[in-house]
Amino acid sequence: MKRDLELKLANKFPELFRDLDGDPQKTLMNYGCDIGDGWYKLLEECCQKLVDSKCDVILVQVKEKFAILTIYIHARIEGKEIPEEAFQICRDAAKASQTICEHCGAPGYIRRDSRFWIKTLCNECDIKFLAE
Repeated sequence: MKRDLELKLANKFPELFRDLDGDPQKTLMNYGCDIGDGWYKLLEECCQKLVDSKCDVILVQVKEKFAILTIYIHARIEGKEIPEEAFQICRDAAKASQTICEHCGAPGYIRRDSRFWIKTLCNECDIKFLAE
């Protein structure tokens, strides 16, 4: 995800993104959100639901894995249990990501190309991705 979009999310949800650019020995958020810009809105909605639920979690890693948005979370306070609701919010976002183009945000689906890359793309981005 472009840096300006990451910072926009971090400014809107500072409690979730507290480890953005943190110590790489303590968090994987030092790598930022390792997803395409097309999932920005989906991630923003997920973050809003996490905040609204008052689940008191932080993001540990946000990435694409096997063409699906994957969000790892920890309790903000060490030793505190993470509510099932927080995990469900992340699972719902992962499921929704399977129908949204990771690059542009248009409707898409999971595709596999001749190089065995697996991506969730719309038709237009699929053609562009294959051309690269």
